[in-house]
Amino acid sequence: MALLFIGKSRCGVCGAPICEGEDYLGFPAFLHETHRLWKYSDGVFHSKCFADDPNSSEVQSLYLQYRSIWEKRPGDLKTKEEIEAWGKSAFAGFAKEPSET
Repeated sequence: MALLFIGKSRCGVCGAPICEGEDYLGFPAFLHETHRLWKYSDGVFHSKCFADDPNSSEVQSLYLQYRSIWEKRPGDLKTKEEIEAWGKSAFAGFAKEPSET
């Protein structure tokens, strides 16, 4: 999950600090830096700013897809190589736009 330092971390949409008592949400790092929506990955946002953002529905959809893949990961992967190969294959669509894969 994105790190949040109250009063210091800035909203990824409006750029203002997220202060004590404000509603916020954050995402873990789930998109590759080549993805056009990468700024939302490992980001934190005021809840209202994110809700009003035109990309919010698409980001939420991508995050739900990511969680679905992650929750179905095989439990029998033993080596680092097996884990990395599975991750590369399973999350290939998160490196770039789906139409580019």
